[in-house]
Amino acid sequence: MTAPLRTAKAAPKANGPPAISSDTSRGLHERILLEATRLFAERGYAGTSMREVSEAAECTKPALYYYFTNKEALFLAVVSAEADIATEVLQRALQRGGPVRPRILQGFEEYFAHIRANPVGLAVLLRSQNQPEQGQPSLDMGSVRESHAALLRHLLEQGVEEGEVRADLSLDDAVLLLGSFAEHACCRMVFEGEVIDDDRLGRIVDLFFRGAAP
Repeated sequence: MTAPLRTAKAAPKANGPPAISSDTSRGLHERILLEATRLFAERGYAGTSMREVSEAAECTKPALYYYFTNKEALFLAVVSAEADIATEVLQRALQRGGPVRPRILQGFEEYFAHIRANPVGLAVLLRSQNQPEQGQPSLDMGSVRESHAALLRHLLEQGVEEGEVRADLSLDDAVLLLGSFAEHACCRMVFEGEVIDDDRLGRIVDLFFRGAAP
């Protein structure tokens, strides 16, 4: 499942420059996204220009426009890339075998490790969602949340089937609780510098499962 925002990204043109190898092209694409993410985090949407992105990525403007038709497409690609990381973490948790509790905990550990190493992408996503700038492209974050909630609900349903989660538990409430914790904790990490390590995550997941256990 791909986050709905991903569709907003402009795809490379089929008749692109033949001098660019696939590896070089992929590296340039990633560098553009990396530098654009940093600039959007530092300066916001309105304060970032395509010229500044091309200079930071050390590429020509035609090369930049080869991948992204305009600043709107580039911004949506940055936000989509961050939203997709959470989707991929949840998908991996669903695909793993074994008890549900360690799978949920491992998913949290993977995602929070990503945030500790790369906080700027999430900063752009959260600001664009909670404090959108005038002129900023509109975001379909509702669809992203729904897709993440559906994946988490599937995990909890597996927990019910295996007897790890009470059958009378409201899964909607459980998903809301876990999702709200994740978003609140992410905000504190990104904007307040709070450290949420794996030990703390383990204690929080344990608190949830003690209440959800049959």
